[in-house]
Amino acid sequence: SVPLTGTMMQYGTSYKNAMEMAVADFNAAGGLNGEDVILEVYDDKGEQKEGINVANMIIGNEDTFAMIGSYGSSVSMAAAPVYQEAGMPMISPNTSHPDYPDMGSMMIPLACKSEVVFGEMAQKLFDQFGACNLAVIYQNTDVGITTLDAVKERFESLGGTVCAAETFVPNQTKDFTPLLSKIKATNPDILFLVAEYSDGASIVLQSKQLGMEDVQLVGVGNVFKQEFLDLAGTKADGMLLMGISRIYTPEIMESSSFGTYTEDIVKRYNETYGANGIAFDNFAALAYDAAMVAMNAAKNAGTDNTEALVQEIKKLNIPLCAGDAHFDENGDLIREIFVFSVQDGTFVFEASK
Repeated sequence: SVPLTGTMMQYGTSYKNAMEMAVADFNAAGGLNGEDVILEVYDDKGEQKEGINVANMIIGNEDTFAMIGSYGSSVSMAAAPVYQEAGMPMISPNTSHPDYPDMGSMMIPLACKSEVVFGEMAQKLFDQFGACNLAVIYQNTDVGITTLDAVKERFESLGGTVCAAETFVPNQTKDFTPLLSKIKATNPDILFLVAEYSDGASIVLQSKQLGMEDVQLVGVGNVFKQEFLDLAGTKADGMLLMGISRIYTPEIMESSSFGTYTEDIVKRYNETYGANGIAFDNFAALAYDAAMVAMNAAKNAGTDNTEALVQEIKKLNIPLCAGDAHFDENGDLIREIFVFSVQDGTFVFEASK
């Protein structure tokens, strides 16, 4: 269940391509005890109502043993009760809302709870910049709101100040200057962006037009895309980017060692889909992992006992393209935090935690 039309279709397309490749790889290696796994892809348009409609179609197929999707917390959480009632494992590559894992035993996030990961990001910023003024500009979504809460709570608990918090409608707000002007008046040292790549690029460009050259820009998650750099260019130089997934641009792949497993997947994906202008990204990595984890779990635990299947999925005992991950004793997913910067209009790997 992914958005293949609408404003979020680029993310759904990354999911779809990667899952197609994962299923082909799995089947080529022998499949599910000699049988091929079949991938069925439904377009939920990135809309809650459509996500529920799709969920009811998916659970109606008795041969389906797991679902993957959707993009974003709002659609995933709207559809989650359908999958829970049906007893179908729901693996969500990037749903980070803190309430999602508690919506039922079938819910399996491959993204950390936002309160965990964004709290850690706030810690990293405090460690690097000290007790300074931090402003947040965030999209008016569940993820945006929970991100603000997590960053504010951790940063201020350490002695820093969240001097401003302004929200916008994703993919609809075009003029950010009124919001940025309010933020500028509070004299921030850091501007923390929670935005899709297109909105993030607009915020970067408009902040520079307002003379906010000395403000340290920090982006998260969805600005980890080449399309962001295509829009922002060198105006984003000096920006820091933090996330729980890697960046897979050619420059990063050449200068970093992510291991032969990941490097092979990225190479083959780009050979297959790159000609269409769709390069491998963190959404593709998470979707590939989700499909592989589900299929290998079904191979080991079977598909008749869904509780056993869920427990096998949560072991995450296969190589992961998106980086190491595990569920801790509290049931929270823990991932590495990767830090990048923008230099000369390209992403540069800084560190991981």
